[in-house]
Amino acid sequence: MYEQESNIRIAYENYGNTVTSLMEKAGSAQMQAANEHLRIKSEAIEKEVNKIMSEMGNALAKITGTFTHDYEKLVDKMNEIVKYKNAA
Repeated sequence: MYEQESNIRIAYENYGNTVTSLMEKAGSAQMQAANEHLRIKSEAIEKEVNKIMSEMGNALAKITGTFTHDYEKLVDKMNEIVKYKNAA
């Protein structure tokens, strides 16, 4: 009888160890899946931020070019006025 109790206790402990091991493996797999999901999301966000920053840089360059062109025309007109006034 004692031997049967001992065998049952050992079997129960082995069962508990097996369940614990399976739970740890499942948790590890879920953690790996979550980490992979976060990595993919992070890469997508990084790509989108880079795209937006590039578009903003291009827009700023265009605005700066337009401003420079307009300012040059203004300076030319002001120079004409100053020359006209000095000539008179």
